[in-house]
Amino acid sequence: MKGDSKKSEWIAETYDLFHLDVYRFLMSFTGSKSDAEDLTQETFMQLLKSSESIMNKKNPKTWILKVAKYKAIDHHRKRKFTVFSKEKFIKEVPAEGLNLDDNIIENEALKELMDCISSLKPTFKLVVILRGINELSTAETAAVLQCSESKVKTTYHRALKQLKSKLTNHSKGGNFLENVR
Repeated sequence: MKGDSKKSEWIAETYDLFHLDVYRFLMSFTGSKSDAEDLTQETFMQLLKSSESIMNKKNPKTWILKVAKYKAIDHHRKRKFTVFSKEKFIKEVPAEGLNLDDNIIENEALKELMDCISSLKPTFKLVVILRGINELSTAETAAVLQCSESKVKTTYHRALKQLKSKLTNHSKGGNFLENVR
């Protein structure tokens, strides 16, 4: 009983700390709010089912994102093809100091960026989502993807290069990636 209470407490704390990261990752991957919510719930349900050894993990965030990655891949396989919904990332309320025309231009550029990200091959898309959108470090991304840090760096570089090329081929492109390294 004592172990169950400790585990439940740990899961509640872990959920509070990481549920938004998991949700953002899954939202970026699936493009669907309802799918992301369901998969986030499934990810944390997996924690309940797992052994207590996960409580001793050095970095639980990477382990949880790894579980989320597998949940997303399984979901993708089941649905065969998921349309990436770029509108989910657009803020509906204009930022202060921007007039309506600036906000429309900003939304169009963001739609274009998300459209280009969704067209990347899956490995590139995963790295861009984890590094660029979720802002994970190279080491955290490597742990989630179960590969070396140098592979993450190389893949991220190639993905950004391809993304920049896709954006340049579109009308308003390249501005997003000028400051990304």
